[in-house]
Amino acid sequence: MILRSFPPQSDADDRARRKLRFRFSGRRGFSLIELLTVTAIIVLVASFSTSALRGLAGGDNLQSAVIGISSTLEAARQAAIASGSYTWVAMSEERDPKTDQPAVVVAAFTSKVGTRGADFRNGADMRLLSKVVKYDGVTLMTEPPGGSSLASQLPKVHSKHSPSDSNFKPQSDDLPGPYRNVAFDWVVIFNPRGEAGIDSDSGMQNADSDSIDLAEAVEFTVVSSKGDNPSSKEEKSAVTIRVNGLTGQVDVYQAEVRK
Repeated sequence: MILRSFPPQSDADDRARRKLRFRFSGRRGFSLIELLTVTAIIVLVASFSTSALRGLAGGDNLQSAVIGISSTLEAARQAAIASGSYTWVAMSEERDPKTDQPAVVVAAFTSKVGTRGADFRNGADMRLLSKVVKYDGVTLMTEPPGGSSLASQLPKVHSKHSPSDSNFKPQSDDLPGPYRNVAFDWVVIFNPRGEAGIDSDSGMQNADSDSIDLAEAVEFTVVSSKGDNPSSKEEKSAVTIRVNGLTGQVDVYQAEVRK
């Protein structure tokens, strides 16, 4: 199996992360310096992610999607730590109206008030961290497909969550018009300590809650697909993205594809 992962955190980064505490709804808005710092981190992480994931099998669409989603996850984690706030990486599946191929829409958000309990239906409480991106020719799965040997090769974990049980409809003023009413049903959330979890509809309704549903890993699979269902060849090149629940580190796994 080929394993490609983002570099682990340094000791200094880990110490700084442990010093952070949860923030509550009385937190002031972000300063210009904080926003510029978060933006710089996103750009830097994206450049690292791209170079780390070159060479994935499965074609340009799969490679672009995996690089883009992984970069967004890592950038959202760094942004949560840097700003002392919560961030969401939200994904939704759709069909391209021109090609009728599946596509995955990805967006990242942050809470302006510093808490998970921000009213995601109120545009004043949510900010778009990066532009909305659509990746054509791919679909999301909770587990590696049957045609891939990846499931048996993944490192074992005691507990894991799928981010597919969400119902996230952020009314951010930053969202482009076509995505104002999109229900993002695949969501990974990061807290100010960089921990990762899932965000269910019931949890989002609790405005007083500043905890997330943590597990050892949050995991989902990205598969190339040109039609309603992936072909056997497309299934063999499936890629699993796993986010460590305690550290937020993003790892990418793909079984070796024999030509």
